[in-house]
Amino acid sequence: ILDDSYYEVSPVGEIDSKNKVLGFYSNENKKPSPEASLQNVNVRVYQQFSIVIAELVFDVVLPNGQNNTFSMTGSWVIAVSEKDPVIVSAQYTPLRKR
Repeated sequence: ILDDSYYEVSPVGEIDSKNKVLGFYSNENKKPSPEASLQNVNVRVYQQFSIVIAELVFDVVLPNGQNNTFSMTGSWVIAVSEKDPVIVSAQYTPLRKR
């Protein structure tokens, strides 16, 4: 799903390559994932590229049992390859609490 040329701007502003991103999700780094959903999805198509901008909403259960919800804006550049669409770039920006 990620192109070999993939780079992303992480929520803390770091520029991460595909290998670094995949390493973050490796089995030895595996942690429980929060529930996540996409809201306010906007898609624009330009010839062989699509730009997707959406709000990612995460629902996390804290160690004390309380729920915490937080959001970030994500943007993705998707290219049509010879076979399937691939993500070539992404950026994640945390949103302030409302």
